[in-house]
Amino acid sequence: MVIIMKLIKEACIGNIKDVKKYLDKLDQIDQFETCSKLKLGGLTPSKRTFKFIVNKTNNLDQIIMIRTNNSFIIKNKNEIKKLKKHIKKFLKLGAKNFIFGYLTNDNKIDVDTCKKLIDVIKK
Repeated sequence: MVIIMKLIKEACIGNIKDVKKYLDKLDQIDQFETCSKLKLGGLTPSKRTFKFIVNKTNNLDQIIMIRTNNSFIIKNKNEIKKLKKHIKKFLKLGAKNFIFGYLTNDNKIDVDTCKKLIDVIKK
């Protein structure tokens, strides 16, 4: 059996200033994990940051963080609505890849919430 693996080089960025640091090194990375507020673990980025990357990097792949606060536990249905709205906004802008993960109060994977978000992406 032959196993072929490819190392994906990703730059995690939190704003346009971070992106500018990589503009002369684009040949060294494969994709951006596009976020905001990295000090909080990464939240949903701004539309402006996403578009800047598209325009300045010849549409280098981006993985869009979908997260509204520094908690991995969803407190209410309004949070899920916000997350869905964020996904729809970035889909309209041309995003193809997203990253998110949520937990239940007892620190298990919140499968229900994750499925709801995946369903928005699949449409």
